[in-house]
Amino acid sequence: MSHKLQNNIKRQPTRNCPFVVGSFSIASKVVFRFGLAAVLLLGVLTAPCAAQWTWSRTGGSHNWGSGGSWSGASGSPNSLTAIANVNNNITSNQTINLNNSVSAGTINIGDSTLTGGVFQTFTIQPASPTQTLTLGSGGINSSNSLNTITANMILGASTVIQHTTASGSLNLNGNVNLGSNALTVSGSGSTTIAGLISGTGSLVKTGSSNLILSGANNYSGGTTASAGTLTGSSTSLQGAIINNSSVVFNQAAAGTYAGAMSGTGSFVKTGVGNLTLSGVNSYGGGTTVSAGILTGSSTSLQGAIVNNSSVVFNQSTNGTYAGVIGGSGSLSKSGSGTVTFSNSQSYLGDTSITGGTLRLNSGVSLASSLIQIDSGGVLDVSQVSLFNLNAGQTLSGSGQVIGAVTQSAGSMISPGSSPGTLNFTGDVTLMGGSSYLWEINDATGTSGNTVGWDLLTTSGSLIIGSTSSNPYVISVQSLLPSNAPGDVGNFDPNGTYDWEIAFAAAGISSFDASAFTVDTSGFSNDLSSVPNHTFAIWQNGNSLYLNYAAVPEPSTFYAIALFTLGVALMRQPRSRRKS
Repeated sequence: MSHKLQNNIKRQPTRNCPFVVGSFSIASKVVFRFGLAAVLLLGVLTAPCAAQWTWSRTGGSHNWGSGGSWSGASGSPNSLTAIANVNNNITSNQTINLNNSVSAGTINIGDSTLTGGVFQTFTIQPASPTQTLTLGSGGINSSNSLNTITANMILGASTVIQHTTASGSLNLNGNVNLGSNALTVSGSGSTTIAGLISGTGSLVKTGSSNLILSGANNYSGGTTASAGTLTGSSTSLQGAIINNSSVVFNQAAAGTYAGAMSGTGSFVKTGVGNLTLSGVNSYGGGTTVSAGILTGSSTSLQGAIVNNSSVVFNQSTNGTYAGVIGGSGSLSKSGSGTVTFSNSQSYLGDTSITGGTLRLNSGVSLASSLIQIDSGGVLDVSQVSLFNLNAGQTLSGSGQVIGAVTQSAGSMISPGSSPGTLNFTGDVTLMGGSSYLWEINDATGTSGNTVGWDLLTTSGSLIIGSTSSNPYVISVQSLLPSNAPGDVGNFDPNGTYDWEIAFAAAGISSFDASAFTVDTSGFSNDLSSVPNHTFAIWQNGNSLYLNYAAVPEPSTFYAIALFTLGVALMRQPRSRRKS
């Protein structure tokens, strides 16, 4: 072996670098067991090892490029193969100023030893906004302390950034230009990227930690969440996301995620804002709404949803939601289209239909305590063979119900929106123990109007299923003109009134006045001057009326009968309905 070649080889072991022989990697010191002929025969290619620098300051503020700041190699690290060890023992918080733009292949950062029971912080910041940090394939390995890099970063190669300990965190507060490279964020500790991530490259989340994105990102290479948690908002999370772990939208204000999310992972909505999903999503791990509002359609909202806040189907076309929504939250249907539920829903909050149609397939039920149908809204239960309004449920509003409805004991119907008309197309059955919350704000107003009193109408039959021993309850609620609880306007306690409260185009069956009871505990007008006043339910043709009389006599019912006969002779069959 020539003296010159031998000297070149002997210099390599001083850095203790890997040495590659064909397809084998061994410690370079072993090479010296081979002779020159073996080295030449195997085609050994040697390359200079990456130089390493170790930060030598123990606290305070110092420049990256200043003399005395580094040990282990001459000068300061400034190449895409350089290893910068900023993980020495510091006794006070350490700030490193980039007095020039620098490059580093690997940065190992973090206080190595507790001082006074705590780890001190490392901060790498630019001396001016023009100084940047270009990062090589070795990436950033952060540990122990709260480590912050505020300089704008450029990826010189695909790389990995990780905080490897549960204590502390890594915060990248500057912008990150991916170029065409992939940035992988891993580790078991939290990492935050607060700056803007740009470029045509991609972002990959691995490791058990939480990666928090808070910048207005516009990188175009897509995002993959393979492990741990990826947290952001509609500003920072954009484009296609392959979610095989957990993605959290922490939405403080209204925003839209228009990308498509796929994979096997879960989706979580937190924060008080309204997040709208407008893409075609197919992730399979389910959705949890913990706070705020999650808005979408049957295209973007799919799979199992645990709703502990609010879900809105804003549906402009017709679609089917085949999942199951549980939880304590509410659901709203808006938009002109129809959403069809193909499964029974177990969420316990209110159901509100503000526009379009909510349709229930055969056998489907709602567990909501309140089903509110606003004017223009439709609840279609025509495919349900028997839609029961169950105990604890209230059906209210000024919209329309398509199909037959049975009121079970403990349920309530509350037409209008203080007051108004609730319209049905099918038979309505009133069972004993159920009730009708009937509101009135003007004694001389019109039935079913905002100035007047509530009205239930159906194009089917009104079937009285209650009995004298188990009556149907009419709960009277008096309202001020403002619709707040209070005294009814234009009411004379010495007068007599007949208010139409229900109309059935196909007729009323099994009517019995004794099968009704009137609860006037919510009627606040002063009736002390007429202690013998009465409230009673009676039928005239296809309508039910609530009668108020100031001074009933034994002939009260006879008088009502004469009144009914007079109405029949003098008016059309519907003329008593005030609408």
